[in-house]
Amino acid sequence: MKMRLTRAQSSEPEPAGHAASGKANPDLSRRDVADYIADMTLQLSRLARSAGLTTVMVPLEFAYYEAFAVANKVEIPPEELRYLKTL
Repeated sequence: MKMRLTRAQSSEPEPAGHAASGKANPDLSRRDVADYIADMTLQLSRLARSAGLTTVMVPLEFAYYEAFAVANKVEIPPEELRYLKTL
């Protein structure tokens, strides 16, 4: 299967203000981005597994677990933390 180069893979510079230019997108939260990355890496990991590419699959699974942990991080409210410290 032949794949085309995307702009990210080519040597063309990204336009200013583009997501790949390092500027944060105010419409996306860290959790949204981490959730998207988790979904994408899980799909890639499954694809690698189905093709028998274990050496590709394993790092993708690690990336999935890391992104999933960020996307589903539980944040304890400050007042709850104060209460727990009194116990």
